[in-house]
Amino acid sequence: MPLDAPNLDDRRFADIVREARALIPNYLPEWTDHNLSDPGITLVQLFAWMSEMILYRLNRVPERNYIKFLQLIGVERKPAAPAHAEITFKLTSETLATVIIPKGTRVGAAAAVIAPSAMSAPSLEPPADEEPPVFETDEPLIAIGGPLKYVLAFDGAIYADRSTSNGTPDQSFAPFGTKLRVNNALYLGIAQQPPFPADEMNLAIRVHSDPDELEAMQCEGSGVTMVPPATLAWEYFDGVFWRALDLLEDETHALTRSGHLYFRGPAKAVQSLVANIPETVFWLRCRIVSFQYERPPRLDAVLTNTVRATALSTVRDEVIGSSDGSADQHFTLRHAPVYADPDEPAKSFLLQVDEGTGFAPWLEVADFFDSGPDDHHYVLNRTTGEVRFGDRTQGAIPIAGLNNILVSLYRYGGGAGTNSGAGAINDLQSPVAGVESVTNLWAAEGGQDEESIEDTRERAPRELKARDRAVTLEDFELLARQTPGVRIRRAHALALHHPGFPDVEVPGAITVIVIPDTAEPKPVPSESTMKTVCSYLDGKRLLTAEVFVAPPRYSLIRVAARIVARSTSNAARVKAETEAKLTRFLDPLVGSEDGQGWPLGGSVRASDLFRVVFEVDGVSTVEDLRIVIDGEEKGLGRDAAIARDHLVYSNGHDISVTLQAAGARE
Repeated sequence: MPLDAPNLDDRRFADIVREARALIPNYLPEWTDHNLSDPGITLVQLFAWMSEMILYRLNRVPERNYIKFLQLIGVERKPAAPAHAEITFKLTSETLATVIIPKGTRVGAAAAVIAPSAMSAPSLEPPADEEPPVFETDEPLIAIGGPLKYVLAFDGAIYADRSTSNGTPDQSFAPFGTKLRVNNALYLGIAQQPPFPADEMNLAIRVHSDPDELEAMQCEGSGVTMVPPATLAWEYFDGVFWRALDLLEDETHALTRSGHLYFRGPAKAVQSLVANIPETVFWLRCRIVSFQYERPPRLDAVLTNTVRATALSTVRDEVIGSSDGSADQHFTLRHAPVYADPDEPAKSFLLQVDEGTGFAPWLEVADFFDSGPDDHHYVLNRTTGEVRFGDRTQGAIPIAGLNNILVSLYRYGGGAGTNSGAGAINDLQSPVAGVESVTNLWAAEGGQDEESIEDTRERAPRELKARDRAVTLEDFELLARQTPGVRIRRAHALALHHPGFPDVEVPGAITVIVIPDTAEPKPVPSESTMKTVCSYLDGKRLLTAEVFVAPPRYSLIRVAARIVARSTSNAARVKAETEAKLTRFLDPLVGSEDGQGWPLGGSVRASDLFRVVFEVDGVSTVEDLRIVIDGEEKGLGRDAAIARDHLVYSNGHDISVTLQAAGARE
């Protein structure tokens, strides 16, 4: 059973006052004035207030012990995670050959508007104490002055101009046409001033992902080498022949997943005419040599001058205080939360202390339990940014000095507020000569807040039970939600369920349906999210289990109802509140009776919807209520059955409200 922390005393202020007043006749019967105006009652209230504060602190003790017990068994709160985005730079002039965008270039963004559910009203103003997120580029970028002006899709017969669709939201294109053949090609025309740069360059390629077409994927063995489904030749035109491009790395897996293509700029490229384009530009192309695509690839964009960025800010050489030589010293960083690099956590925060011989590094530890009196250790609370030193019994004390506690490097940021919308990352804060503007064509993704203590407490018993192995359905669900680097709000494991044979029980097959934590009314995981979860579960499953990760399927629910409101009510308000309550009740993330999201399968009961409508203030009678599921209307008071692997969502309801005649009986 869960290890719930006990409440040592649950009495509140009113309880203590009531108990004290009840004891007055026993101990002081001559005190008969118990009204609030009596000075004695004022003292009783003061005593009750102070007692409540003491009880609150007392009840924090088992919570701290609980957290320490969790730490001893290796269960920690999940830290806040920063969002990631692709940022595109535009140079001031097309005559510029190249401009180097250094690693760590800072670009500010407007504060993200986070809507935890379809019911939440987005705030147009950021919280007063919250800084707008700042993104830093993850790697250096060599930007070119000339834009990518032409994008042509050659299907073996015609050249289709896709320049307008390229990079335009809600538009995608097939780079090789819809009928694949060998030698179909994608042509890219760059209007760069000659000569073409010979530096290392990259193209950012965003593969189109349609949530309605997203299919389940099998979690193959972790030792399996992923073979690209096609062989592509990247080439440039030298005025006479198409020559092989010096390709350094292709992250796109033959244009099947979003990523970057790194190549050496062809110094021998020549401007020329291609197809029906009346302008001489530099041409690159991607040609099919052989293929085994299940379906033709589709792209949202091919972009130049684009680089990955993370919503973190780097701070160097911050003096956090002066040691006075006392025990248990505490210092606080100017910024928090502090980011821990999962690959190199020891290098993401560097603290040094000057004890008379110059600054020397100290070592971060989780606590001082194993620290000796001479160990140069410190404890860092990454959430609050507090640095704590020892007491010379457990951990050394820094020698007294002026401004001798220095943090030479740390990065801070993260949280759901860093999920900035498309076009919001546009404030270039690091001066870079030759850059005119910067933006993000697609929204930043991946930011999440630190896990709450309540969620950690709920997760701990299941994690101990699973022991990092997926055996039961609960294990698969827990591990899917714990997948690092993604935001999974809900996960449901279906036993004996094979996506290819949904009506047959397949021994050993387990399908894990994952629902991301997004503000969309119909949350669907991206392909990269599903691959991440699949890869994580693959290392935890039994060898005999055949595991699939699948997106949820949705049924659209609309409620058609005729409502009679009280004569004193506002019909428009009753209508709006009824629609809002129904939408929230049917929400896949925060709906249902328990507020944990609508369950998979089952039925939407008309009786529950009647109850939700009657909870609206002002409703007198519900004359008619019908469920419309995927366009099919059920009868009055009839339930709607949901498929086993389906959720429900709604994007509006048909509610009509009339007012009751004045004086009519309710």
